[in-house]
Amino acid sequence: MKPDTRSGALLSSRASPGTSAGLIAPAEEAAAGAHERIRTLIADDSAVSRRAALLLLAKLPQVEMVGAAEDGIDALALVASTRPDLVLMDLQMPRLNGLQATRRIRAEFPGVRVIMTTFNDSEESKAASVASGVDWFIPKECLGDELPGAVAQLFSGRAGVAEDARP
Repeated sequence: MKPDTRSGALLSSRASPGTSAGLIAPAEEAAAGAHERIRTLIADDSAVSRRAALLLLAKLPQVEMVGAAEDGIDALALVASTRPDLVLMDLQMPRLNGLQATRRIRAEFPGVRVIMTTFNDSEESKAASVASGVDWFIPKECLGDELPGAVAQLFSGRAGVAEDARP
């Protein structure tokens, strides 16, 4: 099965089922209701990008932020300690880049979904991301438009995920 590349996103063909960096949004229990929340971690070395991602994710009532990391090493530690459902991962980070961190997450926590983001929207970046095991690829300049649909698609079987938010 070939990866899905509609609307600039890249969905891998595989269908596998924190408090660092100071970016934890308070949980809004009323918005979640009885629905299962999507525990989410952001991994990005840019404070501006982490903040922008946090603001985008805060608009999705089904998402609960569990942590933010500044590099791949911190991301792995937070994945181990917080057990997120989703990691929004930057491709280019110090100490351990997003590709390396994704490979390790796949090996140690195969149920965690990974959305890769980057300003480098080259075919090579997309191919390397798919090879590392990401579930979705979104260029950072498209994050605002594509992130809600990507989350809806990846977690479509969960209660509380809007069917009409899919790409």
